[in-house]
Amino acid sequence: MSRKKLLHYAKHPAILKTSAKTAISVGTVLAFINYSCSIMAVNLNSAQVTKILITYCVPFLVATYAAAKHAQCSGELEEDSRGWRQDKCQDSANQKVSS
Repeated sequence: MSRKKLLHYAKHPAILKTSAKTAISVGTVLAFINYSCSIMAVNLNSAQVTKILITYCVPFLVATYAAAKHAQCSGELEEDSRGWRQDKCQDSANQKVSS
């Protein structure tokens, strides 16, 4: 499985949106666990701010990689005219709701 193909999946808007949501929720929890005293006292130095930003980046990257790897291995996404992939599972779920 090529890295280019994995990167193609990782750039899919649905994957990026889900990864951003994951990063916001997990990153916020981790930031408060690790820096709650400093955050509540509004006493953050530049090193702590940098570490908090990294705290948000890590879950984003992990979620993006995991979703792209899953999509690549399972073949659940299907090509559309723009070269993006549409989630077959999402389409079938929408059809069940409209039926």
